[in-house]
Amino acid sequence: MRQLIGGPLTLRGAESERRIHLGVRLDEMVIRGRLKLAITPSPALLPALSHLQIRLNDKLLSVVPIRADTAASGERIVREIDLDPRLFVDDNWLSLRMVGHYTLECEDPLHSSLWVEVDVDTTAIDLDIRPLTLEDELALFPVPWFDRRSAGRIEVPMVLGEQPNRERLITASIMASWLGSLAGERTAVFPVLRDRLPDQHAVVLVNDQLGGPEGLLLPAAQGPTVRLMRNPAKPHLKLLVLHGRNEQELRTAALGLMLGRQAISGSSALIHEVAPIPIRPAYDAPNWVTTTRPVRLGEIVPERGALQLTGTHPDAVRVRWRTPPDLWQGPGRNALLDLRYRVSVASETENALMGLVLNETFVRAWRLGPSPSNDSFAGWLNGIGETSGSVLVKLPEFQPQQTNTLEVRLPLGMKPQAGNCAGRAEATRASVDAESTLDFSALPHFLEMPDLAAFAGSGFPFTRHADLSQTAIVMSGKPDQHEIETLLALMGSFGRWTGTPAWHVDITTPDALERVADRDLLLIGGEQVHDLLGRLQKNPMLLMASAHRQTSGPPTLVAEWRGWLRARAEMFSANASTPQAALRLDATGPLAMMTGFESPLHAGRSIVALSGNETQALRWLSMALLEPALATQIQGGLALIREREVRAYESPTRYHIGHLPLLERVTLFVTRYPWIGAVALALALSMLVWIARHRLRLRATRRLKISKADP
Repeated sequence: MRQLIGGPLTLRGAESERRIHLGVRLDEMVIRGRLKLAITPSPALLPALSHLQIRLNDKLLSVVPIRADTAASGERIVREIDLDPRLFVDDNWLSLRMVGHYTLECEDPLHSSLWVEVDVDTTAIDLDIRPLTLEDELALFPVPWFDRRSAGRIEVPMVLGEQPNRERLITASIMASWLGSLAGERTAVFPVLRDRLPDQHAVVLVNDQLGGPEGLLLPAAQGPTVRLMRNPAKPHLKLLVLHGRNEQELRTAALGLMLGRQAISGSSALIHEVAPIPIRPAYDAPNWVTTTRPVRLGEIVPERGALQLTGTHPDAVRVRWRTPPDLWQGPGRNALLDLRYRVSVASETENALMGLVLNETFVRAWRLGPSPSNDSFAGWLNGIGETSGSVLVKLPEFQPQQTNTLEVRLPLGMKPQAGNCAGRAEATRASVDAESTLDFSALPHFLEMPDLAAFAGSGFPFTRHADLSQTAIVMSGKPDQHEIETLLALMGSFGRWTGTPAWHVDITTPDALERVADRDLLLIGGEQVHDLLGRLQKNPMLLMASAHRQTSGPPTLVAEWRGWLRARAEMFSANASTPQAALRLDATGPLAMMTGFESPLHAGRSIVALSGNETQALRWLSMALLEPALATQIQGGLALIREREVRAYESPTRYHIGHLPLLERVTLFVTRYPWIGAVALALALSMLVWIARHRLRLRATRRLKISKADP
């Protein structure tokens, strides 16, 4: 259950309900379902009047009573409930509704003793699935590879041939980034096979010059062709085949599928021509909120229902968005929220509060009062008033995250006053106007680098151009399977972060860096990458080559660098890094490394290297980038990964990307090195004193001359 709802689940109030979405894939049919339910009721609940209702798609399946012995002791109740397979459709809703009472007399419907806690780790839904064979129809793509109704990580095997060349790797990378963009917030992995078909739905790239995998017989290509077909060995599995007479036609087939998916139907399509794809400007990723103008919340949340709440225990209206991670907020520069709202609250609730929380940080709260116009017949009949208004809020110290969340927290419904009874809890109805705006246009783009947190959270700085037109990936001339899988997993993440394919990504080898010297470089691989790092970095924090390792340690942990000691160290030294001592050693065991630094080939360009000394280490890299709990630990200029442990270190060498106005650059510099500001201030004061003294001397000399001239 935790995988479906993402956190704990507690039902509160006299009548509380939670709806849980269950999706059934288009190529699956439910033949049996069972719910294992584990709940713990409040000891204050009255057994004769309290129970839990279980519904599937609004059909009552079961009622779980709360027995007297269980309620009094607070013991857990465990039930197994059959889910009728005939009720399942594509999108299903499982409803848990609590009816609870704690007294036979006057009661508060929102009393704190009215609760039932659902054990989300024990509660589980078990579905027996029968696979369905779909017709060979390209219009259904990306089904059955992944379905919007399903949840969890997406796995799309790719068959790339015995030794994929540079052109095929670029085509596979663009394909992976496109599939990642279609997957939404779900992560995607791409197992790589060379000359055989997998036991899964797969994507196959076939060039007539090099041939295809064993067991796949295709007619000679007549041009760039996209074909959906059954796996010859296992007909219930599908193959998406990109077919061409050469690598260029193979690329055209892939681009034709991506650009013309809405117009393609049938089992195959011949792509005649694909026009050149224009290069996207910087910071225009579809998944990023624009920073050039105010953005309506209706643009960020197209579903109007997501901006509304109704209930006795309304949680919050949540708005989620992505921004470039290099937005800089300094003195006098703030992100702005123009919030417009409508709320209905009980007439007695004169001190109701609305609150704003940004990325789990409190921003502001204000009181609501009944509107003067709330004298309508409906308001008089229900005792409910409506209030509306707007507020302009500065979002202080806005720090872009992988996903930013704004919460508008609303007041609860009316509670009975002392000596009064409430027959029911008044529901709060609230709406955030879709015309409300977020404005980041006052924030310049400026970021201190290296910052691996920006890379692990949004692919920055490579995603600054969403089509990766300013990015080159450096790999060995003959990358192994695990290096290619790391590449494709990262490309899928780029698509997920930006919402668009990496149309213009380039891949090269360490021997051809001059051709891409003016681009940001992403290094992926093993020993060749370590050799290249040794040539590119003057003082590398860590180098690995098989069992040999070299470090300029001890490096500084991120927490230490940003702590109390760093602020004081900078009072006395412009270079806050400690003296580094070189160390060479031999060590066995897998180790994955992620490091970032400024490119020595072109000022202002960045290099990020992902490498491991063993195959297992490369898998750890992919896992760390795909799992949010690990990705948030990747920071600073160096991250070392061992299984599920990440240790991040700051780089002693810093640089910046972006631009700040001169005055703000000076302010930032003085803030970082306050002793320089103190010296400059002392010099300025000394100069002022010298000027004042000089002027006073001139005035005194002039006065003496005048007095001598007088008889």
